[in-house]
Amino acid sequence: MKVVVDRPDRLVVQDTPWRQALVLGGGALLACVPTFLPLPPAARIGGALIGLLFAGSAFTQLARRRLVLDRAAGTVTLETRRLLRLCRESHLLSALRIAEIRSRNESAQGWVNDMDGIRRETRSRRADRPTLVLSDGTEIPFAEGASGAAPALNRINTWLALRRDEGLEKT
Repeated sequence: MKVVVDRPDRLVVQDTPWRQALVLGGGALLACVPTFLPLPPAARIGGALIGLLFAGSAFTQLARRRLVLDRAAGTVTLETRRLLRLCRESHLLSALRIAEIRSRNESAQGWVNDMDGIRRETRSRRADRPTLVLSDGTEIPFAEGASGAAPALNRINTWLALRRDEGLEKT
């Protein structure tokens, strides 16, 4: 997560999943290598299918997220850009209370061995995400992971505090 624009009237924070893109793109390339080698057709087709699976995952999962806080317009805009689609969500800047890392339980399926050695199915996992908290209590997660988000969250909260301090000075 990176602060791209930092001005008193506008703050832009962007999250680009470079690590995921490199892993999925590298996996797609490595999986397609057997298609160019003198191997049996089954190995070539298998490599091509696995490469397509990695490429399809990249198309559907990778998204660049951009958070724009604009004082002039009085809005907070969250843009999520996938390869084939752009989604925008806007809220009033005055409704934004704080930006922080929130933990939530997300549904996921898996298996875990209990202390007594019995294998049981799990239905949830804990995820930490940078989140915008609005004055009505609504939580809007704006990035996939909390890794490296602390400096950007501190800058957002400092920018919001400056807005509040300016509002107190004018009255």
